[in-house]
Amino acid sequence: MNIRFIGILASLLVVGIFAVQNSAATSIRFLFYEINISKAIVIIAAVVIGCIIGLMVSVLKTLKKNKEVKSATKEYNNSQMKLRELEEDNRRLEASNAKIKEEIEEVKRKASEAAAQAMSAVEVAKATPTEAPAGSSETRGDAIAEADQKDSSKSKWSKFFDM
Repeated sequence: MNIRFIGILASLLVVGIFAVQNSAATSIRFLFYEINISKAIVIIAAVVIGCIIGLMVSVLKTLKKNKEVKSATKEYNNSQMKLRELEEDNRRLEASNAKIKEEIEEVKRKASEAAAQAMSAVEVAKATPTEAPAGSSETRGDAIAEADQKDSSKSKWSKFFDM
């Protein structure tokens, strides 16, 4: 059996014995009223009223706790929903980030290829002598060397983007 139930039964037994042993009539006064009644009835009525008040307090506490639990459950559910939304946003952003990284790598690869082609074109141009126009003593190689001197003043990156 439940220990609480046993405690309640023991308390009721003690109150019952006390009420029976004190069953003499007594005069009860309350405000303007006076009544002659058995002490046993007064004792039992006081115990019943005390139990009702205790039960009401217990019910009110339970209702308050239930309200708090419902509020906490609602807050938890809202937090879980927000967490799922944030996780979905995170997955979407990670996918977008990966796509952007791929695009950057593709641009780097194309820039590297373009730079290599440009360098090989410059090497070919330097190696190929051409005839100077009439009345000029310069060769194509001299013109390229002069262009290289001008390009050396430009930054490494501006060479790639001026092409």
